[in-house]
Amino acid sequence: TGRPKGVMLSHRNLSSNVRAVIDAAALTTDDAVFVVLPLYHAFPLTAGCLSAIAAGVTIELESQPARVSSRLRQARPTVILGVPARYPTMLGRSAARHEADGAAG
Repeated sequence: TGRPKGVMLSHRNLSSNVRAVIDAAALTTDDAVFVVLPLYHAFPLTAGCLSAIAAGVTIELESQPARVSSRLRQARPTVILGVPARYPTMLGRSAARHEADGAAG
């Protein structure tokens, strides 16, 4: 919709978002959150990092699409934070790697 626009977020707004994510995802200290989005945007920062910190949850960060598949196998997260546009890329890379592994084996 044009050039990006900055939005002022209050402490109360961020705190409310953090609480809502913790409640909606039922996060516990047994969880591990995998964040594949850049932290300069409010969604991954609040939903991925601040919520995980507040809930005492492990955070795994990965910004390189080529490394997502291997990091998922290592981290074994219980929650993956992304956006719909990112999932086909993650699945496509994973499916391609799986097909290559199957052909080699």
